Amino acid sequence: GQGTYFWDASTDAIFYDSEGVVTQKSYMEFDGTGDSFSGGFGLDDIWDNTGAVSGWIYPRTDGEDSKGTIISKVQAGSGRWRIYVNGEGSSTTDGGVTGRIGTRLWFGRDRSTDGIWNTSYHLPLKQWSHFLILYNDNSTANNPFIYINGKEMSLTESSTPSGIGTSDANSELFIGEYEGCESFDGNIADLAVYTTFSKNNLAEYRKYAREIYNDRRPFNHKDWRE
Repeated sequence: GQGTYFWDASTDAIFYDSEGVVTQKSYMEFDGTGDSFSGGFGLDDIWDNTGAVSGWIYPRTDGEDSKGTIISKVQAGSGRWRIYVNGEGSSTTDGGVTGRIGTRLWFGRDRSTDGIWNTSYHLPLKQWSHFLILYNDNSTANNPFIYINGKEMSLTESSTPSGIGTSDANSELFIGEYEGCESFDGNIADLAVYTTFSKNNLAEYRKYAREIYNDRRPFNHKDWRE
């Protein structure tokens, strides 16, 4: 619920102090130089039936080699999909603020020709932001939906997908890096992977994106557009 925590699953809660500041034990911290967490194997092919990934991130920079990986699935050095930040700059697209330095959020999916999409510079550095990415892999015509702080972002398609999507079964899930490289520089909290996202249309996606942001944000968190 909203207020002093993101969520509470018995003893696994993410708490805030009385001022709404995330506490030391509430997040995973990465220094951009090789820190990572292995989530093991499983959660296979989540994008086949409109899967989703959400979480809170606090990027200090755009990460190692300007590709700070939030979460990825990798098999024997070959990436199957990943979510990462890349590039630093400012933009007025989608309500961005002139001169406010941020980083872009990217999503890539492995195919014969990979599909790669990105937002504009809408993740402020040294500030918490919530993201939600939904994607259905059943057609190369499909684009992901990316929401930042509950609001849908316009996307740039930097690589148009073609061919059949590569299964990520037997691939390892990594948090904070891309199998030994391109590490995240900052903090990650409340990361969630949805193997099947039950919403049925764009209106429901938008409604849920706002609901999950409002439900999981600390009471004093403000989007830069508010």
